[in-house]
Amino acid sequence: MIDIGLEWKVNRTKDWMKVCERLVTHNKKYKTTIVPRFCEGDPQLGIRISNQRQQCKEEDRADLLNDIGFVWNARDW
Repeated sequence: MIDIGLEWKVNRTKDWMKVCERLVTHNKKYKTTIVPRFCEGDPQLGIRISNQRQQCKEEDRADLLNDIGFVWNARDW
């Protein structure tokens, strides 16, 4: 097999951090981490944040979200 230097692994941590930064921006603008499912200014953000509420298992990521006041159960808000 010939090695052509193609990296198959996607840097999911980098992608996750970009979403987290977008959430911080949303939080500063709207004073909440509750993001509508289809947020007008950032349509994919609401979907990604909804997924985090259900799927975030990594303690370091949960800590970062908690540091910005992340609302884990949007229904309780």
